[in-house]
Amino acid sequence: MIREELVFVATCDISGHVRGKGFPARELPGRLKKGIGWTGSNLMMSPAGPIWDTPFGTAGDLMIVPDPAAEVRVDFADGSAIEHFFLGDICTTDGKPWECCPRDFLRRAVHELEDAAGLHLVAAFEQEFLYTGIEDRPGDAYALGAFRRQGSFGETFIAALRAAGPVPDSFLAEYGPRSSRSQWRRSRRGLPPTTRSSPARWCAPRHTVSAIARSFRQNRCPTMSAAASTSI
Repeated sequence: MIREELVFVATCDISGHVRGKGFPARELPGRLKKGIGWTGSNLMMSPAGPIWDTPFGTAGDLMIVPDPAAEVRVDFADGSAIEHFFLGDICTTDGKPWECCPRDFLRRAVHELEDAAGLHLVAAFEQEFLYTGIEDRPGDAYALGAFRRQGSFGETFIAALRAAGPVPDSFLAEYGPRSSRSQWRRSRRGLPPTTRSSPARWCAPRHTVSAIARSFRQNRCPTMSAAASTSI
């Protein structure tokens, strides 16, 4: 069937969802400059769908401008759609950061911490997910049997992560209610939250595993745990 590659540009909103809009990949050079249209009330969508009370209404034009350093592109080479998305900044039409942009919130908070206390924040994530594509076998945490039963899922996941940018460290059946619970860790040290490549390296794993599980036609329930350290 005839197809044309699409790109998604998104913001990580306050409900924990990655939301945005797609556009044809051939338009990417222009979209890197002008972004794609957005409204303030879109930030107020709840995790379950309804929009919270919002002062923004539907008036006022904003743009999500893709950040080239926060790009993820993975071709699974199985005929499925290419996983291609950017995280971006919510800006006004004159190119200035919108005062409620979550990414700019983070930048301002980190800079205020440095100015007020001389502290530099370094953050690293350990991400876990449930993979239900194999049978549950209690007592199989960290076991070779659990590792073997997941088949090619882990290999596909690690290859896709590396293509997306994060450097994988380990893949294992974690201890938990389900022996099929699998955990991965990145090998590199934590990064400052405002390093331009940091957002994609934190966001990519969760959405990469979702894309792979969908291609394997299995459910998944990704969760995230985080650890942060500070240094002067």
